[in-house]
Amino acid sequence: MRLGKKTAISISILAVFIGIYAFVLAFVLPSATFSPILQKLALTPIPSLIHFIGGGIAILLGIIQFNSSIRKYHLSVHKILGSIYFFSVFSSGFASLYMSSQAHGGLIAQVGFSLLAIIWLLTAGLALKAVLQKDIEKHRFWIYLNYALTLAALTLRLQMPFGVALFGFETFYPIVAWSCWLPNLYIAYLLVKKPKDSHDR
Repeated sequence: MRLGKKTAISISILAVFIGIYAFVLAFVLPSATFSPILQKLALTPIPSLIHFIGGGIAILLGIIQFNSSIRKYHLSVHKILGSIYFFSVFSSGFASLYMSSQAHGGLIAQVGFSLLAIIWLLTAGLALKAVLQKDIEKHRFWIYLNYALTLAALTLRLQMPFGVALFGFETFYPIVAWSCWLPNLYIAYLLVKKPKDSHDR
């Protein structure tokens, strides 16, 4: 799979901002009384911190991990960062699964975010299993799907301003619990679902 250069650069830039934003959520915004994050931290303080920090690390490391030069010339670095990536996803994923049961927006939002967490963890587990079995093709397939779900943090924040402006927070939040990750997963699947002889090397 290969994205266009401009698309890849745009996604990377946005991912960096969202990755940094995750740390702002964890350490800066909670001190602001007007922040909606304060309510989430008050309800689930430790899971929220684990989710924000783990997710931020995963977003930032994912950009590096998809760099073909690092995989080709610095494989040991790729493996070390990959281990950190998986740990970040698993820790953030389990924390988000716990948080999703208390998500704002009722049952529709809770189910949407719960499925996101479950599939995020599942694809990470399958990607890890594949690489441990030295099945690089399967590893590549599952890790692309997994990072597409990692980027749900990005698509959620891109959609929220427009969705809230058009429909209001209460109406749009249950929608974004699904729309932040289903399109990501579908697009990633279309991009990686290619004949074996046409995979990028």
